[in-house]
Amino acid sequence: MEAIKEHAYSIYKKERSIRYVEAYLNEAAPASEEATAFLGEIKKSHYARLRKLGMGFLLFGGFLCFGSCVITLLVGHGGPAMYYTLYGLTIAGACIAFMGAAYILGF
Repeated sequence: MEAIKEHAYSIYKKERSIRYVEAYLNEAAPASEEATAFLGEIKKSHYARLRKLGMGFLLFGGFLCFGSCVITLLVGHGGPAMYYTLYGLTIAGACIAFMGAAYILGF
């Protein structure tokens, strides 16, 4: 069973998808409790990795939005610089923050 686990983990490291690991474990050790427990461990580590990545994107997007607000307040006059910071950085920050939220929620 250890060889099956090692091969399944190498599949996960290569593909970064649980679907391939699940298919391999169903072929190699069908209806095995040990394989099901191992798949649960891989899923837990996979979703923890996605949550960590999502938090990074969420924080970066928030900092972009906050930076856009601060720069807009500091510039204080109309013109292209204000429009780029107000709209450009805010939209980019919001998109990155939404992407981070999607990673956290598992989409």
